[in-house]
Formats: sequence, structure tokens, C-alpha cells
Amino acid sequence: MRGAIRPLRANLRMQGQGGRDARRNTPATREPPPHAGAGVRRRNGQQIVAREPPACGGRGTMQSPREMGMKRTPRMRGQGGGMRGAIRPLRANPRMRGQGGGMRGAIRPLRANPRMRGQGAGAARGRPAVCAWGFGPLLAQPKEGIGYPPGGGKGRTLCSGQRQVATVTWGEVWEKPPKSIGSAAEWFRRAPAHDVPPTQSISQRNMSPIPDFLHNENPAQPRYHEALELLALFDYLKAMRWGVFSIRESLQAVGECRDGTLQGFHLTVDEAWEAVRGMDSLGVGVIELPSFPANPPGQAFNRRLLERAAAHGLTTTFAAHARCVAADIRTAAETGFRRLHLYIGVSPIKQATAHANAVQLADKAFDAIHLARDLGFDCVRISTEDAYRTPLDDYCAFYERLQERLTSHGLHVDGIGIPDTVGVGTIDDLGDRIAVLRQVGIRFVFLECHIHNDIGHSDRLYVDTLLLCMRLGIMMLPDFSILGIGERNGTIGLSSLIEAIYRRLLLLYPRSMPAIRQAVREKLGVLPDGELFVNRYRDLDAFFYRILARSGFVFDRSPFSSNTEYDGSGVHADTTLRAFRLAREQGYDGQQAIDLGNSAYAGALPPYDMPLRTPVLACFGCGKSNVRFWRERERLVLRRPEDIRARIVPYADDLAEDSHHIPTDETTADELAARLIRCASVREGGINHHQAMEIIRLFYRSAEASE
Repeated sequence: MRGAIRPLRANLRMQGQGGRDARRNTPATREPPPHAGAGVRRRNGQQIVAREPPACGGRGTMQSPREMGMKRTPRMRGQGGGMRGAIRPLRANPRMRGQGGGMRGAIRPLRANPRMRGQGAGAARGRPAVCAWGFGPLLAQPKEGIGYPPGGGKGRTLCSGQRQVATVTWGEVWEKPPKSIGSAAEWFRRAPAHDVPPTQSISQRNMSPIPDFLHNENPAQPRYHEALELLALFDYLKAMRWGVFSIRESLQAVGECRDGTLQGFHLTVDEAWEAVRGMDSLGVGVIELPSFPANPPGQAFNRRLLERAAAHGLTTTFAAHARCVAADIRTAAETGFRRLHLYIGVSPIKQATAHANAVQLADKAFDAIHLARDLGFDCVRISTEDAYRTPLDDYCAFYERLQERLTSHGLHVDGIGIPDTVGVGTIDDLGDRIAVLRQVGIRFVFLECHIHNDIGHSDRLYVDTLLLCMRLGIMMLPDFSILGIGERNGTIGLSSLIEAIYRRLLLLYPRSMPAIRQAVREKLGVLPDGELFVNRYRDLDAFFYRILARSGFVFDRSPFSSNTEYDGSGVHADTTLRAFRLAREQGYDGQQAIDLGNSAYAGALPPYDMPLRTPVLACFGCGKSNVRFWRERERLVLRRPEDIRARIVPYADDLAEDSHHIPTDETTADELAARLIRCASVREGGINHHQAMEIIRLFYRSAEASE
């Protein structure tokens, strides 16, 4: 037996009961001592002598709790023949009990100031300790300090239903952070539970009563406790108002249209407003929009949404997604945002293409945070793009430097994003990065997860991530989009997230579908207007499908779909091209160089040879790399400056301060053309590829045509 159970009293060292002694491999039947009133029972054909425990020392088998005179002790079951982890007697008003039936890691009793480890049924897989009645995990409230929001420090009495389970206080295990990244992972594994998110009271954090479909199930089985935790995720998500609804992510999606041309996903302002209103009615707390730098129509788009939300009294908060660039941050402030989601790439490929190391990138992130605070943003989140492919040494160096700069200036961030930008992360990768954040000592109120579906596992990893953070007491906001539509194979939608939890429950108890369905419906509840939550999100999904039908946009979330081969972000298209050129400079050629270029923003490549990802023109994220690709493909040459000046006069408002800058070189012309395409995409509620090419021809002409 791997995880032995510690004795509860010095005079009560009980052995495992069953067909055979678990320690000596001998029959469990023994002669009673002279002082015992012995009675003989039979179980599974074996003779079992039941007697009272000795008054001091020695070993003996146990009577029932009622026979022993113990009060308020749950009845113990599951003591079958030959089990590896037997149940030991509990004190009056017990805190915890071992779960029987061959479990690998038994649960240890708590002491006055415990150093908890998650031990219980399934402990070998990192599950938390579970209370005696199986209602939910035990939590420890940490001190205010490293990696936590304010408010910790005191032990709390946790309850399951109406029963007291345990009073846990802060242990010393967290007082001394590890000195190296190597020890950080072990430190994370040995840690007690985190603090409860500030949006939840301790009563909200506990599990609800056992649902009907589990009443007759074996509570010693790991799937029983997993089902309870999965149901608890609905309470956890509702307490955090479901997370972040990212319209911005969906607007970065690109794909084929019915005519075979490439186009980005678009929304009109009225469609965006209906999406915002629908999400607010479901209780979603944060809606993320692009900051739209150098895009007057985009800024007007955002401003109209914010004004309409305020006029209708919506309770959702709007966040601007922005690079760590002053222009993006100032644009967001001028538009009216008070919450800012900053991002910066720290992965090796981003360091190579940006010609900067992790420390230098941390300085750039600090400058952005400092500016955001100066401009009055109430909430600032920093996120390291492609976090799961960023080596832990670089990840640690980035946050160490950032924490040093923030502390020296008396600043802080409210949230930290840990995005799986290319969809290759695992739950262990997440644990390693949380351990690094704790080691560094950077404080945060919430974390945010953003998981792409490159290898088809985003649904499962979202659920695993939320389970882990719920067990730790961390506020983890899931980032979801419209139907999961996003760059390449997308991320996840709110309906997909809810149904991923539901599917996990069905896989655990496949013959209890009606009862599980009813339990999920009850968990999600009824909205203030009397409509079922499940019916409202279904109607909202139907509205999103109608948008796809209107635009003729084709999107496929499955791995290696054609969406993988297109790039709608100018930043990502530029990085892909830079990575390809870097591979060529390093001696790679042909398909090998193409694969290295594609890997810059793709977690998994298909087994067949794939061309270098194609930048899409007709999208709101169009950049100069997208324009360069298509004008080179069409073999266009730059027009004369006076010809360009006459052609761009109608677009003076979109070009704003750059309207008087007549390009004399291709780089400037590409940038201005990309800007006009972005503006037209938002203003017109979407443009097609042919319209985008007409904008490029304002600056370029065919090599054969005369001016």
C-alpha cells in the first residue's frame, strides 16, 4: 500500500480488516484476548472475530462505531476481502476517513495546524483530500502574501451541507518559497490549497448536497468524487460570472467563403450588440473587444457598444485587448475602456523575431502597465503569449523582472493570463507555471486561461484547468468566444464549455443520463426573467449560426482543418514569415523551413505537407505582411506618389494623421493599405477578398499596365 493511514490515537492502532491481513498476508481471524467479549461473525465465507479495542497498546480488529460508543460517526463500508487500504476507526465528530476498496492513497487526519496534502481516493492523480461524506474538497486559507490577493491569513471552519468537517489554518509549508525552478514544481505539488476567490464566500465554495444520480453509487470510487467536483464547477463558474467572452478572438478567425475566396469573420455593430446583451443576460462578467488602434471605425464600433451597454444598465465589464504598445493603450483609454488586457510574446521564436530577451520584454511590459495605471485603468491583466512553449527559465526571468519593476514603483497587476496560444499544453504545464508565479512572488487577483484547439483537446483541458484551480481556490477565468470560433481551429464557446462538463459526467455514469441532465439543468438554474439558463444559451447559439449563414463564413474547429492553413492576424503573419526566413538563414530549406515557419503560430502540423500559412486580406486584423503577400502574388508595382495622393482622398478620415503622408516606398504603402482594409472591414460589417484587393490597387498597379 503506497499511502499508509496514520493511527488516530496512541492506544488505537488498528489493522486492515478483510479476508487476509494486509500486512502479514495471514488470515484475519485471531483469538480474542482474555478481557474481550468476543463475538464471531462471518463475511465472504471467512470467520472474523469482532472484539473491543484494547485499552492500551496492541493490535486488534474493530467493532462498529455504534458498538464502540462513538458519536456522530458515519458508518463505514467497503471493507471487503483483500483490500489494500482498510478503513481505520475515527474519533467522535471525525474530520476525515479513509476511503476503502483498494485505493492507493489513504486520507490522513487533520491536526490543529495541518500541512495538508491532497490525499484520498485517487490521490496518486493529484486529487485533493475529500471529507468523510464525500461532499467536497477541504481548503486551506493562506496568508496574504506571495501570489495571492489580500484577505488571507486565518483558519476557517469548512462545512459540507450542515456538518462541520474541519478547521484548517495556515501551515508553514508556504513560508519559505523554493530557490529554484526545479524545486518549484515539487513545492506546488506539496502545497496546501489556495485562498477562496474574493467573489465567493466560504459557503458558496462548498459542494451542494449529493445529487440524485449519486445516491445509490459507491462513494469510495474515484468517479464518485470526480462527478461531485464536475457539478461543483457550475457553482464555481457562476461565482466568477463565467469568465471572459472574447468577441476579439472570433474576429481574428479566417476561413473560406462559398466562392472559395478567403475572408475573416465579421460582425455588424447591431450583431455585436445582440451578442453582448445575450451574454449579459446569462450573467457573463467580462466581454473582450479589440482596442482597434489606428482604426477610427473600430473605435467608433467599441464606443457605441460601451454607450449602449451603459444606457441599458448592463452589468458586464468591457475589456480592451491590446499589445504592450503605447498607441494601443491610449486608444483603449480614449474609447472609454476601464479594463485592459495586455499581451506580449516571450517564447523563443518571439524573442528571436523581436531581437529581445525575456528581461527586455519584461521591461516593455512594465512600461505598458505603468502607462495603463497613469491613464486610470481600474483593472490590468498581463499575459505572456504562447506561455506553454515558453521555457520555464524564460517564464521565470520575465516575471521576476516584472515583479521587481512593479514593486519598486508601487504598482501591481490584477490578473495574469496563461494562454495556450497554440493548443499544445497539458495540466502539468499549467501547474509548473503557477508554481513559478508563486516562486517569483507576483501577486494577482485572478488568472485567465485561453486554450486553442490545435490538437483537438481544448474542451478537456479547459475542464481540467478549471478543476485544478477550483481545488486550489484560485480564481481562474476561462476565455471563450462565439461558438469557439477563433484563430486557426478556435478555442471554446460557452455552450461547448458547459457541455464539456456535462459530457464528462455522462462518461462517468453513462446509464444515468436523465438524472445527470436534470442535475445539470438545476445547477444552471433559472434566469431572473424566468427562462431556463440552458434554453437561453441555446437560443444565443442559434443567433450566432444565423450570422455564419448570412456571411457564408465556413469554420471548422477540428484539428488540421483548412482553417489551420490561413492567418488573419498581421502580427502572426509577420512572425510566421520571420520564422521562415530565420530557418532559411540557419541552413534549413524546402518543406523543413516551411514547417519551422508554420510552427511559429501552430501547435500541431498535419501529417501531409502544408504550404506556408496564407495571410488573409479581408479581415479586421489585416497587417502589412498580409498586403505584401498578395501584391507580390499578383505582381503589382507601386504607383507614382501623385497618383496615390489623388486616389486616397476619399479615405482621408480613415488615414487620420497619416493622410498627408504619401508613400514613396512599399513598406509605407503596405501599412496604409492594411489600415484602410481594417477600417473598411469594421465600417462595412465585413468585406470580401475582391474589395480588399481594390484597396491595395489604390497604391499598386499591374506591372503591365501603364499609368
